Amino acid sequence: MKIKRLLMVTVFFGALVNTYGCSLLKTETKNENEVDIELTIENTEDTEVEEKADFSEGDLFTMFEEINNETVVDFLYDDYNRDGLYEAFVLTRENEDRLWYISADGCEIVQENLGDAGKAQADILAYRIKHYLLLQQEINGRKNTLVYSVDNDNKVSELNISGKGYLYQNQEGELLLQVVKEEHNASGERKDAVYDYYLYYALDEGFQEYGAIPIAEEQFLEFEGAREVLDKIYQEYQEYEVECSFLYRSNHYIHINITLKKDGNLENKHMTLKYDLSGVQSTSEHLTEGKVETAYMLEIATYPTAFRHPN
Repeated sequence: MKIKRLLMVTVFFGALVNTYGCSLLKTETKNENEVDIELTIENTEDTEVEEKADFSEGDLFTMFEEINNETVVDFLYDDYNRDGLYEAFVLTRENEDRLWYISADGCEIVQENLGDAGKAQADILAYRIKHYLLLQQEINGRKNTLVYSVDNDNKVSELNISGKGYLYQNQEGELLLQVVKEEHNASGERKDAVYDYYLYYALDEGFQEYGAIPIAEEQFLEFEGAREVLDKIYQEYQEYEVECSFLYRSNHYIHINITLKKDGNLENKHMTLKYDLSGVQSTSEHLTEGKVETAYMLEIATYPTAFRHPN
């Protein structure tokens, strides 16, 4: 049976725009040099299969402007599902910030009511097999990150790490989830406790968290510089009864949780340290409020199989 292919090189925007419409999307859980729009239609004797068009960034932007008169703050054009066809997330700002998604299949609104007006920002987190849209919002002065992906059917999904805290990369390229909780100090004052939990990306499983296992003080003291770290803590809080516990992660971080007791009051602080094959050193001169957990998202946490003794 012969297969006939018809290649249409140009398409009028007006006809396409009339087929587009922006609807509310319920989320569950450059070719810049390309001028023409290519649409391949594959005909057989009984069926006709239409392949999706690959729109350039200018094409999609023009189409979005035709159907929406909101101010475009950011237009993030990318091949999110890595299928060779490009799509775009669009951040707009009028009375409120909104996030849209536009592709060959149409235009949809992904998220409304993005916290404090004028504070939303968007960025792309790129991996070899998948690209993700990070939408940074701010709610009552606290940052929060919404995370979206696009599947092979051009459907947008919100990931399970979305909305759990502020997702960012540090100078070393590590992926961190910053979580802010309200804590009380020994005087009864309310303070914000800031925690950094470490994530990584696995090709098969997606985003995972570096969970921690408890280790004994004797194991911690095997590292060069560990004794000096503890001596400094005990010296600074010599008026308190001090208890320390240690959490060991496979990404070369150790957290010390410090409980301070005085006059019947308890206060929790923590310290973050980086270790290598021989020594350990703190990442900050000061202790941070609150007690770090073994993992923040237990459902995606992975743990060291054992403590690796330093050389």
